Amino acid sequence: IGYTSAVILLTGAPVVAVLLYELAFPLTSFWAHANARLAPGLERRLRLLLVTPDMHRTHHSTLPEEQDSNFGGMFAAWDRLCGTYVAEPRGGHEGMRIGLDGTANENGQHLGRMLADPFIRGR
Repeated sequence: IGYTSAVILLTGAPVVAVLLYELAFPLTSFWAHANARLAPGLERRLRLLLVTPDMHRTHHSTLPEEQDSNFGGMFAAWDRLCGTYVAEPRGGHEGMRIGLDGTANENGQHLGRMLADPFIRGR
């Protein structure tokens, strides 16, 4: 039994609703991880309902208190309801450092290193 079938069986969710979610989630994930900037007014209005790139980017900060925020992939309300919403990173988006300690140098930013990292980290 697959994940989608298990969700339908365990929750009784309508098949169409689950399929729509499964189709929409990859698109919203790409959107949340896009390095896109929106006009401030549009950003403010959209993030009332949806996770925007600026909102989600805070989650990728090097600061632990910012990493533990803005987990939402599609709807912004979850972070507000769960108390994990951070409106703006401490240093602003322009001054925010993203990534993990030990990968911020130029060597850690090459595709080969990023693909190998899960296998060599901690050795």
